[in-house]
Amino acid sequence: MGIIFTTLKKILFWCYDRGTWQYDLLCVLILAFIFLAPNWIFNSSGRSSPDHAVATRQVIKEPSQPAPSQDSKGQNELASPDQRPEPPADKRQN
Repeated sequence: MGIIFTTLKKILFWCYDRGTWQYDLLCVLILAFIFLAPNWIFNSSGRSSPDHAVATRQVIKEPSQPAPSQDSKGQNELASPDQRPEPPADKRQN
């Protein structure tokens, strides 16, 4: 019975030196737990429960116009105000 408690104490306090088979075994057990454990173990209970779900509202943003290329940007700067293209009429001014 004493050897069991001694072994558990060594495992709990990580008393094995690096490079020993016991150290390697503990590392393998930890990695196995991380990669083989079911996903519900790592989820918090508040987020996965439908009783605590919060209603959200989805906001859809209209796509903005792409930035003008360097060629067209240079042309707009050189063009007189009469020759500049008009912005689309459907664009809302906020």
